[in-house]
Amino acid sequence: MNFALKSLPANYLKFANYFRIQPTLKMSVSSSSSKLEEISIPMPWGHIAGKLRGNTNSEAVLCLHGWQDNCNTFDTLLPMLPPDKFYVLIDLPGHGKSSPYPQGLFYSMYCYVDLVERIRKHFSWSTFNLLGHSLGGNVSTVYSSAFPEYVERLIMIDTFGIHPYSIKKTPDQLRNAIEKYHNYEQDNRPEKEYTYEDAKKRLGTANPTLTERSLDILLERGLQKKENGSYFFSRDFRHTLPHPCYISGTQAPYFIRRITAETLRILADDGFVKMYVTDQTRPLHAMLQSCFSDANCHLEEISVPGNHHVHLNTPENCAQQISAFLQRPPVKQTSSI
Repeated sequence: MNFALKSLPANYLKFANYFRIQPTLKMSVSSSSSKLEEISIPMPWGHIAGKLRGNTNSEAVLCLHGWQDNCNTFDTLLPMLPPDKFYVLIDLPGHGKSSPYPQGLFYSMYCYVDLVERIRKHFSWSTFNLLGHSLGGNVSTVYSSAFPEYVERLIMIDTFGIHPYSIKKTPDQLRNAIEKYHNYEQDNRPEKEYTYEDAKKRLGTANPTLTERSLDILLERGLQKKENGSYFFSRDFRHTLPHPCYISGTQAPYFIRRITAETLRILADDGFVKMYVTDQTRPLHAMLQSCFSDANCHLEEISVPGNHHVHLNTPENCAQQISAFLQRPPVKQTSSI
């Protein structure tokens, strides 16, 4: 193991050295506990870290965070949700306390979908619910398409569910991703160190939608402290690099129309639509909406006050709607597959 690690670039060693000491066994959870319990789920490349709440025999809700966030993003929302569910909050690979993918491999939407299926198998769920914010909502949507028989309810927070790209750009996107990943692997610049306040300032500059409290909540899981008292971000820098493959606008309808899970989409008034929907992209998003309408997922869409991190900054603005959706009787569905 040590020999293999020495052969890797310096910018990967910081992840390997930290995550190598993490536990690799599933922690037990008291069936009557309402507390959040840490968990570490073994994976072929390392482990997935996360938190659990509730009775393992209860209806499961898998919670997936957004791009470069971590599972603490649900800390303020979770206490407002129905206590009779089994909540599993995970850090996606290379986020929070989860192991990054090994050097030489790519991150992509399809890898995240594979991860969700591994999580389902780990808990032996015959069916479960998905609650995802931003990227986590997109992952939840694509998983619900690939494995529709396992998902009862799908909840997306401030995302349309799929963020399609032009199919004409596929060759250039593939080349761009390969070149940037290769360049990163050869880059031996030392990791950046911060004081806590400087790290908080950097995160706040990159995410102006986060409140002071929300910044602290995410940094609690998103920073690691060094022996000299400085901090570094635990997330894998490769998340800022382009993916080698995306879902195109041509493919998107075939994904969406396979979804049979009852679906709730929550859009923030000052969130995704305001940030990303332009005159140029509006027809594409209208097409996505039409596909959801054609699917057998009984889509409900609501708008709430707040910004892209509404679930973290002001969870009271969306908790009631999510709770009602999780607790209502299921709508009878007829499979369209």
